[in-house]
Amino acid sequence: MSETSRLLPGQPKRAQRPIVSVPSMRSLTTTHSNVYIDHHGLDPIDMENQSNKPFDRWAYVAYYLPILGWLPQYKRELFLGDFLAGVSLASFQIPLVMSVATSLAKLPPLVGLYSVVAAALTYAVFGGVPVLIVGPSPSTAVLYGSVVEGLRHDPTGQFSGLSSLEISAALSLGMSAVLLASGLLRYGFLDNVLSRALLKGFIGGMGVIMITNQFDIQMGLSDLAKTSPHHSILEKWRFAIVNWENAHTKTMVVSIVTLMLVLVIRHQKRILVEKYHKKAAVYIPELLAMVVIATALSYVFDWESDGIEIVGNLANQSPDNSKTTVVVNPFKRSTFKLLKSAFSTSFVCALLGFFDSTTATKALGAKYNYNISSNRELIALGACNLAVSIFGGIPSFGALGRSKVNILAGATTPLAMLEEVPADVSFFWSIGGYDEIGVLVTVFCATVFWNVEAGVVIGVVIAVVRVIRNGTKSHIHILGRVPNTPVFRNADELIEETFYSEDDSSEVNSTILQDIAAEIQQIEGVLIIRVPEPLNFANVGDLRNKLNRLEKFGTLSVHPSQPPTKPKDERSIKLVVFDCKGMNSIDASATQELYETVRRYKDVSKIYVAFARTPTQQQVRDRIIKSGIRDIVNESMCEFEGLNFEEGGSSAIFMSKSTSKSKNISVSAGLGKGFFLSIGEAIRAYELGDDF
Repeated sequence: MSETSRLLPGQPKRAQRPIVSVPSMRSLTTTHSNVYIDHHGLDPIDMENQSNKPFDRWAYVAYYLPILGWLPQYKRELFLGDFLAGVSLASFQIPLVMSVATSLAKLPPLVGLYSVVAAALTYAVFGGVPVLIVGPSPSTAVLYGSVVEGLRHDPTGQFSGLSSLEISAALSLGMSAVLLASGLLRYGFLDNVLSRALLKGFIGGMGVIMITNQFDIQMGLSDLAKTSPHHSILEKWRFAIVNWENAHTKTMVVSIVTLMLVLVIRHQKRILVEKYHKKAAVYIPELLAMVVIATALSYVFDWESDGIEIVGNLANQSPDNSKTTVVVNPFKRSTFKLLKSAFSTSFVCALLGFFDSTTATKALGAKYNYNISSNRELIALGACNLAVSIFGGIPSFGALGRSKVNILAGATTPLAMLEEVPADVSFFWSIGGYDEIGVLVTVFCATVFWNVEAGVVIGVVIAVVRVIRNGTKSHIHILGRVPNTPVFRNADELIEETFYSEDDSSEVNSTILQDIAAEIQQIEGVLIIRVPEPLNFANVGDLRNKLNRLEKFGTLSVHPSQPPTKPKDERSIKLVVFDCKGMNSIDASATQELYETVRRYKDVSKIYVAFARTPTQQQVRDRIIKSGIRDIVNESMCEFEGLNFEEGGSSAIFMSKSTSKSKNISVSAGLGKGFFLSIGEAIRAYELGDDF
């Protein structure tokens, strides 16, 4: 009877299995070769022996020094566009980095300029994302400012003789060391640890902190703030509210009018680009115009005499009244002594900056199809901050907002750091991602109401815990036979791959899904367990617990607090078959755990054990042999009642003592008669015994 004729009236048809075209041996060889050559773990020099094409050593060097790749091919017609983009970027980079240096990092304004120049030139040599703009990072500058102020006013007086530039140079040197070491050790994969919700929570918190840190300056209360220290965010809010009446009126007017002008111009730019398609409007330098106009008005009306703070002579400004020099030696003995005390801050800044840059590089890489290596980016950022440390500069990393100059809503103000947070919260809420909202809110609150370091640490801890929680779960499957086939599947996979319903109603779907799941045949007395993943110390404990539940209940759906379904003397499981096709690696701890499980099955539970589709990886087979698992499994085969056998390399003849029937069954060469090439072969062998 055909499958269609067996369907109930009104029951939708199942999806037909697709016809798979089998590639020729030539195409298979080509495909295998491509996979081998593209593997990221293979050194390019070793590829020369695997490819017919000659190895291009210049391309290999240019891969690690990208400037050697793009500079020789630079075309003259690209210069105008690059020049205009550079002018546009400089128009808001210059005032931004000066503000970051003075307001956040507590350093002279010129340090911001030195930092952006040194970082940009260095990244042009080592960086792999041509359009990425690297410069002082406001988020890490906040950390710098707190550490610089804390060390300069250390109660012990241990670092009182050091200038703010020397402290900054030491921090930058430590951060550079962390980044370079991480890149050389290939720790770039860690950029996948932090979730989007975690990053948005931290970025949103940093936006609140940066806006709050501007209260004293924008209200003209800088002098009063020096006599009334306030460090936490809540203290700064309270200070601004309590001293509202003491605010300098003209300073507030200039601040508010300037901000409104920038927002209005930016809004008009957006209208010109989106509504009237005037793309040239993107290059209107509203921040540069604001700086030029404010400077001219300050000179004409002598704002300094009216009590409005101005930048003044950059060359003579330093927060600690020390002589400002262009170059600082970050390798002095005093620097290393200081670095030991402030290394934790350098580490946090490196971590924060790397993940901030990763957000930018991933977005730009996806947009412009760049080949981005996280390890190369770590080395490039480390080199940038090493160059910055020579100038006592501010930590410099990639910034997505400043990189996407063709997008009007660039993150050139702290407000832009907050604009995406509500949208993310709304999206997570709409899809029921309450755990992500919890992470976002937790990191946001820790950053705002505790401190920046707490936000970073809590965020990283949450990310690591979530990764460990997921990594310690095993994903074993209980398999059954698909009727009238030699295929063994679990019900979930069969439903997902062979079924679709034309009726979206839950009642119809539920009924048909149950019918399909019921078709999976469970062989009486046999438990088939698929191990679809590498085994290691992290997930083998969960595997052991699940195996115990399977032996006790026969299923994973029963809560472990419930009594066993049958007493031990009425045991229903006689044979356990481990399908190890996906177990392509196993570490020492997992090997020991698997050995103890197999030994317990054989000696204590009196359950026969077999393995099917054992991986061909030498590491896996060596550990199965050296640990004694092979011997236990083969001994289990010898003890099987009513079964004789004759081994012959990659096959064995299994013979029934009672019926004299025999079958030639394929086994894994080098492992023995208890290791079969397929689940079906294992079942066929044991069906010859007296217990079946």
